[in-house]
Amino acid sequence: PKEGVPVIKFCRAGNNGYEVKFITATREYSGTGSGYVSLEINGENGEAKVPLLNHFLLQDYQKGATDTFVLRDLQAVGRLKCVVVRYDSDDAWDLVKVTVRHINAEGDVTFKPNGDKGYVTLSKDPKEGATFVKMCR
Repeated sequence: PKEGVPVIKFCRAGNNGYEVKFITATREYSGTGSGYVSLEINGENGEAKVPLLNHFLLQDYQKGATDTFVLRDLQAVGRLKCVVVRYDSDDAWDLVKVTVRHINAEGDVTFKPNGDKGYVTLSKDPKEGATFVKMCR
């Protein structure tokens, strides 16, 4: 490169990662536009953590919406066991389920916070809900 010219180096995207979908409930006031959501994926061979899941400039986690994230270059955790969703906002959010799929595999694994009973309310305000939920299969 020429002297004084900035050089940008790009890393090659790895072939290990996950597609994760969050489904928000459809009842009134289920969604949030101000939530900070993080994720931990636990498997037989370890865990992978994602500190913030947000599509910048978009309103994520809205009523009835499915928000999809493709997470690359994460540690391969093997057979999925549990996911932990953490939420850091006073604005309550009703989470119905999370689906996780390894980007090189067929089929999703679905995690539901209350089985088939509905949803869980997440909020930093303890009067509204919990700050995290752990879902295992």
